[in-house]
Amino acid sequence: MLGRCEFCDGLFPPDAEVGGSSVGQVDRFQTSLALVGKGRERRSQRSARTLFIVSAVSLWVTPQADVRAQCVNPATCVVTDKVTLAGLTIDSIVPCSYTLGTYCAGGNGTTGIAPDPIGACGLNYALTAETPAAALNTLNHHWLQSAVAPKVVDFGSPVNTAIVFVAVDHGPFPEEGIESTVWGSNACDISSFPTGWTLGTLTTIYGKGWEDIGCGGAGTEADDFVGQYSFAGAGFRYVAVHANFSITIFDTPAHISWSASGDDSGVAGWQSFDDEIDAVGTPICNPGDVVANAGPDQFGEVGQQVCFDGSGSFATNGIANMGWDLDGDGAIDVNGPIACIDCTQNTSGFVTLFVTDTCGCVDSDTANYTCVGRGACCDRTQPGGACTNNVLPADCVGSQLAFFKGELCADVEARGDCTEHTGACCDGTTGNCVNNVPESQCPVNPSDPDNQYRWEKGTLCADLVPPCTEHTGACCDQRIADPLLRCRDGVPESLCVIDDPSQVSWSKDTLCADLVPPCTEHTGACCDQRIADPLLRCRDNVAESLCAIDDPSQVTWTKDTLCADLVPPCTEHIGACCNRALPGGVCVNDVPASQCNTADPQISWYKDETCIDVEARGGCPEHRGACCDGTVGVCTNNVLPSGCTGDQQVWYKDTLCATIVCVQHRGACCNTNWPNDGCTDDVLPQDCVLTVMGPNEKQLTWNKGARCADIECEPNPIPTVSMWGMMILTLILMIGAKLYFGRREDVIKA
Repeated sequence: MLGRCEFCDGLFPPDAEVGGSSVGQVDRFQTSLALVGKGRERRSQRSARTLFIVSAVSLWVTPQADVRAQCVNPATCVVTDKVTLAGLTIDSIVPCSYTLGTYCAGGNGTTGIAPDPIGACGLNYALTAETPAAALNTLNHHWLQSAVAPKVVDFGSPVNTAIVFVAVDHGPFPEEGIESTVWGSNACDISSFPTGWTLGTLTTIYGKGWEDIGCGGAGTEADDFVGQYSFAGAGFRYVAVHANFSITIFDTPAHISWSASGDDSGVAGWQSFDDEIDAVGTPICNPGDVVANAGPDQFGEVGQQVCFDGSGSFATNGIANMGWDLDGDGAIDVNGPIACIDCTQNTSGFVTLFVTDTCGCVDSDTANYTCVGRGACCDRTQPGGACTNNVLPADCVGSQLAFFKGELCADVEARGDCTEHTGACCDGTTGNCVNNVPESQCPVNPSDPDNQYRWEKGTLCADLVPPCTEHTGACCDQRIADPLLRCRDGVPESLCVIDDPSQVSWSKDTLCADLVPPCTEHTGACCDQRIADPLLRCRDNVAESLCAIDDPSQVTWTKDTLCADLVPPCTEHIGACCNRALPGGVCVNDVPASQCNTADPQISWYKDETCIDVEARGGCPEHRGACCDGTVGVCTNNVLPSGCTGDQQVWYKDTLCATIVCVQHRGACCNTNWPNDGCTDDVLPQDCVLTVMGPNEKQLTWNKGARCADIECEPNPIPTVSMWGMMILTLILMIGAKLYFGRREDVIKA
């Protein structure tokens, strides 16, 4: 794990303001005045300008309202301070592998080496005569200078991190190490710079550069204070390094004092005109090595703070730096996992978190914030208009709501700004429209897409577009098999009988041909749990009309579903079967409905119940009832069915005699004795019986409840000659034959 910047204490001096006077402070890394002068002489020769050198002091000004406006080039200026930079600095060389970009364009053509000779301690230089590509494409202490025109390198594909390797020939530090800004683009075109280029953010400073030859710590070698810059998102293919007063460095975040040593400008803050860059690289990283997490968007009220927490960030190799750009200016404003913004006014914006791991790999994440003030909220939907004080803007949003920032209801109402709106109310079910109706009295339901009412604020019925007419639509009844009758166009909603919303629908202002989904007949699974055979119990693709639901507790139809998908599945129900015809009532468990003969009024079946459940509530006793004996017209209460089985007896289950009419049965008495046959009405059964045996014996038949006119009395069959004659003749012949043949036998013997 890389250590933090142990040498930074004292490197970044505090404000040098005492009682309105400046107090000189010795810069720890200032070289001799001669060396500084030599460096400035070289720069002066190359830039043909006059420099005013002030060494070993800090300059100060009164606090600036807009520091960036004081820059030499405000359009490309980044403002920071040495306290913030200390939080970005790691006391280490660039830690892991990286690859270098190749020269593409820019620079002022001046090249050199630092230090001179290469490998020496101290800060000096020597000019060389080489091409910009030769100086910039290799990390070897050879530098390419730029001033007004930036230098550009090509990485071949987009990168989101750039490491700017420097070759410094004089102090102060860290200013001279990071005297440039870094920009990204997907085209190597600096003709309109900075147009078409995106500013990168300085996220890490490696205090010991890219190599450490043991000269005594950061600030003693030419490659010290290497800056690493990051772009949000995927980054860019081309990276430009730009000097030309593009960074302003103060001593502290107060932006009051700054180092005079090496300051090339005459405005507030330390600024540099030119730079010397050895090479530009990018760390070699794997996707997902670093994951920045700025946390959720934040909302705050004016007078409060909004804070972001980046502790959810992650790095496989460990996190080295976390920095926040709070205003999108390309400079880190806060270091560490937490960053807060004061809500001083109604505003909104975003913050960007940059997370750097120990190998220099970077990821970024952006979160939004909103700061709002309270005020008066007027609700014009209420009768007369209703106003509420101390309301947030987010709680006062709507076509009929008006928010007055920082005001009280008394002020709003005093000038008549909170009155109820009226408008045209159109009833689409009838086509009737009424003017000057408050919205609260026009029953519009925005959540109902088929709502027939429409209200237009401040509008007259005559001006409604489209006009107020009765709505019609497509009426679809998916229970109907005939496709010509299933859907009807141009039907008012009131005439579309929606008795089952799952099967019948009405679509406002729509034709049947345009319905999505189309109006097709629904089919489904028809499950009859009374059927024992599992192959017949459930049928797929059955229209509801063809699923005979004579017992909804046993038969169900499930729309647009297959039997295999039914939940719960279609299984045969079992239950308790109670036979009350048996003495005491007999109950049997786990009986399928198909095996419990409920056609018998004495037998009942209880679906999914046990006999214990049924008998606990007295549900299976033997039935008793009234027994009416029709032979005598007498009724007896509380009789078991087994005690009322006579031909003339009728048993009434669970019934009292007082509730029935029990009379003697009468009927038609038919005399079938030939030839004296006949029939008599209204005869009691006991009066239609046989008399004593004799020649005048009658054959009588009693027909209960019948009338003679409704029956036919058939006489007994009349014996015929063929019947009796044959019998008698046969008998005589047998006797005669016996006598005849018997006597003949006796004569022969004699």
